Amino acid sequence: MLHSTTSGFFKRHYEITEDDRPLVTLEHGGREKSSFTLDGVPYSIARDGGKRLLLTERGRRTGTATRDGGRRWSIDSDAGRFELVKPSMWKDGWELHRDGTSLGTISKNGAFSKGATADLPADIPLPVRLFAFYIVHVLWQRAASAAAAGGGGG
Repeated sequence: MLHSTTSGFFKRHYEITEDDRPLVTLEHGGREKSSFTLDGVPYSIARDGGKRLLLTERGRRTGTATRDGGRRWSIDSDAGRFELVKPSMWKDGWELHRDGTSLGTISKNGAFSKGATADLPADIPLPVRLFAFYIVHVLWQRAASAAAAGGGGG
C-alpha cells in the first residue's frame, strides 16, 4: 500500500512511502511535471496538453494517461491498460480498474488530512502505481484550484 504526505504551497511535494518505508518524493511543479528515481532508474511525468499526462523511463514513454471525461481517465502502459474512475461526484476517492473490474482505490485520509492512500495490487509495476497516484493528486489539485477560483474542476 502506498501512502503520501503533502507539503508545500506553491510547489507541492508528495512524500511517498510503501509499507512505512520511504520510497520517493514527487514534486508537483508548474505545468504538472514531476520526476523521481526508483532503484536507480529515472522517471518523469509531464503534461502533454490539457487532457494527457506522460510517464517516461530514461526518456522512453512507458505510460500515457488520457482524460476520457471528468470522472474517467485511461492509462496505457507497458503493464497494460487501466482506467482511473471516480465512482462518485460527491467523494474525492478514485478507483483503478482493468477490464471494468475495480482493482483498488486511491483516497484521501480525511477531509483535513494532508495524506492519501493508494491501495493498489502489488502485481502492478510500482512505476505505474506511482503514475496513477500522481494523476489523482493532480486531479485533486486541479479541483482545489478551481474551487478557490469559484469554478468547477477535474
